Amino acid sequence: MFGRNLRFYRLRNNLSQQALADSIGVEAMSISNYENGKRQPSYETVNKIANALGVRVGSLMANVVNNEVLVTGNLRASGLGPSEFAYVEDYISRSTQNYLAINEWLGIAAYSNKNLLSSSILSNDDINAAYVRNVLGLAPQGPIASILSIIENLGIYIVEIDNVSNSFSGYATRGAKTGLNIIAINGNMSPVRKRFTLLHEFIHILYNDSTDEKTVDDISGRVLLPADDLKRELGIKRHRISVADIRYIHDEYGASANCIALRAFQEGIISRNQYYEYRDIRIGCQSIPDERPSRLNQLVCRAVNEGVISLSKAAELLGISYSDAENLCYGDTYE
Repeated sequence: MFGRNLRFYRLRNNLSQQALADSIGVEAMSISNYENGKRQPSYETVNKIANALGVRVGSLMANVVNNEVLVTGNLRASGLGPSEFAYVEDYISRSTQNYLAINEWLGIAAYSNKNLLSSSILSNDDINAAYVRNVLGLAPQGPIASILSIIENLGIYIVEIDNVSNSFSGYATRGAKTGLNIIAINGNMSPVRKRFTLLHEFIHILYNDSTDEKTVDDISGRVLLPADDLKRELGIKRHRISVADIRYIHDEYGASANCIALRAFQEGIISRNQYYEYRDIRIGCQSIPDERPSRLNQLVCRAVNEGVISLSKAAELLGISYSDAENLCYGDTYE
């Protein structure tokens, strides 16, 4: 288990075996042997590795839950290099396995989303978008407040991954044993990009991942900005729109300038040339809340407060320090 943990935290720190070896004064082959389980380091070396990687010794020595296998999919086509791919895949697997374990320890059945029946894609993307909004429990029109919480409350497990390049935006998969649907997103993305990516990956789940990326992007834009909403905000036909026009819609609907301009072009409100002019407008996201998944944190805190697990175990499950786990589970009321 040490070897798997070492590889995970090394990749999380974006270090090669050689770079880690140099930082602790050993040969790169030693790191390779540790990761492959061919050799076990001394306790002194483990301490050096932990310090170099910024983790607790306990994190390196912890047993990793092994209760689920992910169904592989389009993650392999995401443009990630081999090392980043391995890190992202292991991150999703670890987080999912911890989520399933904490559900089991609390006596909760992990929701497998079996009521989320796959649908057949239709040729009319407006009808597809209306169907998606209906499944999400949304009105046919209007802004969507918190896409992440809506999807999370459907029982889909959402994993946010930091320390990964922009080559990765999102990925939808499921557990081979439980059927649990999982969406992973890049935690470094802007709030509007997260919202769009969450919708995109949800649509892959809803249509059983059988839909091409361009069609999924098109449906996602129509879910965010229904035709009637867009025409109400911009009018039926515009000779010109301003940055202010786009900013108002951006702030109200949580959609990027590119998404707004494309939808306006699709609805015939602006010309193709105007779309090319407006799509790259940069608008800050200060007014858009950064949606972050909370289900695993919530369950871990519940387990700590019910005496099911210790704070040390909570820190291990969440990959944070003991003091951070203490603050998370007890907050300002802890003395």
